[in-house]
Amino acid sequence: MSTADRTYRALLDALALMQSQLDELAYLLEVHALVIGSGSIDAVQRTTRDIEHAIRQVADTERVCGDCTDLLTGRPGTALADLIESSPEPWRGLLAHHRASLGTTQLVVAEFATAAERAARRAARRQRDTYAAAVGQSNTDYPSELATPSGRALLLDRSG
Repeated sequence: MSTADRTYRALLDALALMQSQLDELAYLLEVHALVIGSGSIDAVQRTTRDIEHAIRQVADTERVCGDCTDLLTGRPGTALADLIESSPEPWRGLLAHHRASLGTTQLVVAEFATAAERAARRAARRQRDTYAAAVGQSNTDYPSELATPSGRALLLDRSG
């Protein structure tokens, strides 16, 4: 097996691992939305830590993918899409399949992340309204939308 073939194999293994990690992240985000709705602060903290850990794992795997891609093309910062175009068969087809699967999973992750954010906003509004009622203030004294930090996008492909 040539060095290039070993690098292609390592890249495919890393892409398969990333697929598994993204599936796990989607699951964790779905659970997180449910936990937020339950109102358990301790459980929210645990699921948040689990999500952060999963994101770090995906980022680490993505770096491995980037390193393999760079090795195969001989250029730093090469996008997976560019590697696919320049790859011989069977690698081209295998890489294209993984890229399509990762794109689909990334959409699922984004949907669950959006659902978790909506659940957090609803929970914060409920908490704000409860507090306002307890202290005898109108809930109009508080901003209608709470500022939440924007999520970090997963970078599955450097082609943008």
